[in-house]
Amino acid sequence: MIGIIDSGIGGKGIEAEIKKLLPDVKIEYLADTENFPFGDKSEADLKKILLKNCRSLTNKKKVKLIVLACNSGSISSLNFLRQNIDIPIIGVVPAIKPAYELTKTKKIAVFATYLELRNAH
Repeated sequence: MIGIIDSGIGGKGIEAEIKKLLPDVKIEYLADTENFPFGDKSEADLKKILLKNCRSLTNKKKVKLIVLACNSGSISSLNFLRQNIDIPIIGVVPAIKPAYELTKTKKIAVFATYLELRNAH
């Protein structure tokens, strides 16, 4: 089972693509609307929120891979989560570069919430 985490429904497009590629794999989508939007949280708060979400998916739902379908979460917490969760975690930020390289106009749109990182690693 694959788990997908986002602060709302923004990751539904990622979920749809996973379903196209892996139609037989079960997906558990965690839309953390209680903490929406992630982009206005501090880095420390995001790490705490996302660690709790990841543990919920691994403990309760038994997912074997997590997709962090959130730019703010991926930028601020991906390495931290990989160090603290024992399954693979995939972030979304690297998707921007391939999208730019594939577009004919060299222009892409990114929908995101504001995120201010202090002392990001």
